[in-house]
Amino acid sequence: MALDKDRLGDAIANAIIAAEPGFSAEEETDLKDKWKIIAKEIVDEIINNAVVSTNVAVASVSAVTPGAGVSGPGAGTGAGTIS
Repeated sequence: MALDKDRLGDAIANAIIAAEPGFSAEEETDLKDKWKIIAKEIVDEIINNAVVSTNVAVASVSAVTPGAGVSGPGAGTGAGTIS
């Protein structure tokens, strides 16, 4: 699931509303709008600056390359993106 400013903002605002009941409908809307603005900055920071890495283990690379050669287990690294 991709990161989503609206979903994150609503989740945070709803947690605050649940913990502190008594907000008017207008205050709840205002709180949600403000947390969506904050959540956008959080999501943008993660998407633009997070580093994702992984280690990859390959049980066998047999029959991957044509011709003579040695095959067997392999390992490597990978990088990904956050959306």
